[in-house]
Amino acid sequence: MRIAHGVTTLSALALVAVGGCATVEGLYGKSSSDIPFILRPPTSESRILEVQGAGVQIYACSQKAGQVATYEWTLSAPDAQLKDASGHVVGRHFAGPTWQFDDGSTVIADVTARVDSPTKSIPWLLLTTRRTTGSGKLAATGSVLRLHTVGGVAPAEGCDAANAGKEVRVPYSATYEFYGTRL
Repeated sequence: MRIAHGVTTLSALALVAVGGCATVEGLYGKSSSDIPFILRPPTSESRILEVQGAGVQIYACSQKAGQVATYEWTLSAPDAQLKDASGHVVGRHFAGPTWQFDDGSTVIADVTARVDSPTKSIPWLLLTTRRTTGSGKLAATGSVLRLHTVGGVAPAEGCDAANAGKEVRVPYSATYEFYGTRL
């Protein structure tokens, strides 16, 4: 039985033993926050800021690697606006994955861990910074969390030889939390 991507029942029980949680809800961190245990950033980092992302996940129909007659939707890139708590656009999120703020700072990160969304949306993610640019708000980012996702899942059908190369844009939203050291 799989509880979350990459987490089997036995490894979930190990997390329970280590984390002191006795339920699946414990995996999602209900005791202190809603961040799943395996997605928590390093304890040496603190949350720098939080934004809301809204836009699309872009998928392309392509031949499945190593399988001649099988096709699948593959994520090409996100394309989203980032808004602060007041609803003002402060940046954008695009391929890389990259987050770019209007102050000129940018974070490019790699997925470190993922957990299936409790709402059947795109997964929740922990990403580790590969590179930052600029001296703005994102300059000290070490980790990025994608949480509270809505939508964004690849279509279940419609990808076949006749649609090879076709792109679809699936609406989504998410909360992005940036962790690191404060400048």
